[in-house]
Amino acid sequence: MTNHLRGAFRLAALALGAIMVLAINSLSLKAQVRVSAWQTYSSLLNVRATASDRSGKLWAATSGGVFSYDLRTRSTQEFRNINALYGLDITALAVSADGTVYAGGFNGALNIYDGKNWSTITDILTATLSRKQLNSFLFQNDLVFIGGDFGLTVFDSRRRVFTETIQRFSTLQPGSAVKQLLLAQGRIWAATENGVVSAPVGLSSYANPSSWTIHPTAATGGIAAIAEVQGVMYAAQNQALWRMANNRFESVVATFSEPIKSLASVEGRLFIATQGALWNIAKEQQNQGTLAINSLTTIDSAGQQRLSVNTLQGFALWTNAQSSFIRISSPIDNRFRSIAVDTKGGVWCVSGSGNASAIPNDGTATGISVLRDSVWRTFTAQTHPAMRSNAYYQVDAQPNGTVWAASYGAGTLLIEPDSNFRLTNFNTGNTLILPSAGTDFSVLGQVQTDTRTGTAWFPNFQTGGDQVIIARTAQGAFRAFSRPLSEKRYHFSAVDRSGTKWFCTWRGTQMLAFNERGTLDNTTDDLWYNLPSDSPLNEGQSCIAVDKEDRIWIGTQRAMYTIINPGAILPQPPTQKLIVDKPRKLIDQTYNAVAVDALNYKWFGTNNGVIVYDSIRDSILARFNTDNSQLASNVVLSIAIDNNSGKIYFGTDNGLSVATTLSIRPNTDFAAMRCYPQPFIPTQDNELVIDGLAEGTQVKISTVDGLLVRTFATTNSRTVVWDGLDEQRRPVQSGVYLISAYSDIIGANAVIKAMVIQR
Repeated sequence: MTNHLRGAFRLAALALGAIMVLAINSLSLKAQVRVSAWQTYSSLLNVRATASDRSGKLWAATSGGVFSYDLRTRSTQEFRNINALYGLDITALAVSADGTVYAGGFNGALNIYDGKNWSTITDILTATLSRKQLNSFLFQNDLVFIGGDFGLTVFDSRRRVFTETIQRFSTLQPGSAVKQLLLAQGRIWAATENGVVSAPVGLSSYANPSSWTIHPTAATGGIAAIAEVQGVMYAAQNQALWRMANNRFESVVATFSEPIKSLASVEGRLFIATQGALWNIAKEQQNQGTLAINSLTTIDSAGQQRLSVNTLQGFALWTNAQSSFIRISSPIDNRFRSIAVDTKGGVWCVSGSGNASAIPNDGTATGISVLRDSVWRTFTAQTHPAMRSNAYYQVDAQPNGTVWAASYGAGTLLIEPDSNFRLTNFNTGNTLILPSAGTDFSVLGQVQTDTRTGTAWFPNFQTGGDQVIIARTAQGAFRAFSRPLSEKRYHFSAVDRSGTKWFCTWRGTQMLAFNERGTLDNTTDDLWYNLPSDSPLNEGQSCIAVDKEDRIWIGTQRAMYTIINPGAILPQPPTQKLIVDKPRKLIDQTYNAVAVDALNYKWFGTNNGVIVYDSIRDSILARFNTDNSQLASNVVLSIAIDNNSGKIYFGTDNGLSVATTLSIRPNTDFAAMRCYPQPFIPTQDNELVIDGLAEGTQVKISTVDGLLVRTFATTNSRTVVWDGLDEQRRPVQSGVYLISAYSDIIGANAVIKAMVIQR
């Protein structure tokens, strides 16, 4: 062979080796952002409908999924979007005579449960309809009549196909929304947004408009609900209860101070629900207090008809004014505006303050929820007067184990999550905090602790005053910092390695940086810095975080930016220019949240799902949305990371999603290094977990004879996984393998053994 050919072969081999290294590194890189074990947490408190099955078990449709409740054992079973429902917002539910559960969604999905598995019929969901919400089910032999905002359709339960869609009822406007279906007097009745109609049972087709009879009322308007009591038909229209005579609803039986939402007939008695109360036909209130009622359902319990009162906070089987309430462990709301993970792994959530004009709080004012030890606990002003309000829009966990929650107007709440969950409210009345507006309206924003001193820092949203920053020392003393600024509406904050506090507005103008230079009581040396007026960051900020390289990441409604050298502002006057970069791969997105994991990867929450970004390689490692993952919604409002477990929480506008990653804080040594499962059966277990690694560890797998099988890229995670393949992606043989780990950073190594069994 000539030298020329040998050189060519050598170059080809080097090129092939480089390609293999790149491929292996690429595989290792992808493995680091692999997510698994998706879960969804959503509120199951807002009950829209209930039904009972043949065993007496109760079923409930909620804004966050479906659950069943066994009255005898008080056990529950929850169903959400993972391996069950298509979407979480369930608006209708019924159980057929054979025990099949039908759950209809706001999105038009028809979810069917046969007692073992869920299946989904997507014809309505994928149809070109402007309104798709399902509202009511009615069973007639093998046919399921489905009323929705689009009208009425008929589903053959045996063949699993839709047989016809009713476009028009008599002379009513085409496409009239059907709010409720009822079988009575040998007819199928429909309460629609344009009146009540009925048709005889047993027709071969219901598509002919003339098959339907209109039953008018003396007043115009839609019908919210219908019911039959002792052979008499009733209809609810706005605040009036109508009774039928001569095929018309011609007389008003009763009127109420607020619109009627639902009617139900139970053992010959008519019950009427307005939003705030339950009544009988004599207008005698049947409940004590305000229930915020959604609907009424007649169910069968132990062979007896009972009334289910479905409310925003659960449901009750009504027997008298003292009826017990059924309310399962659940977050308080489905909108997760802000989330945080405390030092014990508790997940804290708030939904917003209900006032979208000034701050990022376009959710509802429902209070605070926490998931601790697999149990949800809720905090409201009604149950915890220290809160003073339910209008909480920001929650932050601190290194000392405390949690702070910011409200819109009622001050800021310190939560000490011991066994009693002590709550302390700080406001204009008990501290030196000045009001944001008026005399006692206080809005403090995101809380960040300077870990060098233990001091917690708060931006103080100001509309008229100059007090824009509040500090609370580790000893509990408050300090205030004021300065006349053109922009004073700060909400978000971050602390960099030099102790500089960076404050962001909510779609406002200039960012603010502040450094007290370690002297809280001496304001003469304080550094105040506003980004230049022409900075692209002044288009308005929506989130901020500091990464492990001391870079600051700021999201806006248009792009993601990073301040590369935040320390440049410290010398006065500055000796170098502050560098603000806009990564080209992170533009043209609305950014709502940013979080940094144990591997220094950035997780961005957008209106189009989640982006995972490696700033070292300027590479987007992964994108997650509802099409390729179990994410509850593509509108991701908040992200929180538990670096001790590798769990990443995504707060969306329709549920809280959690996934497990390999981004876990490394150990300080190899003392706890282990691997599992043992033995490792690749065809059964899929992967071997190598846990207990230190920072900057390289892992190698070899045979007991010293033959190298697999090398992993250096990692800062506590965990890596092995799929049982060698460097050429071939399954290894059964036997004992050595797993060696070495870290340059701690200057130590460790070796453990793993048994592999191929089947």
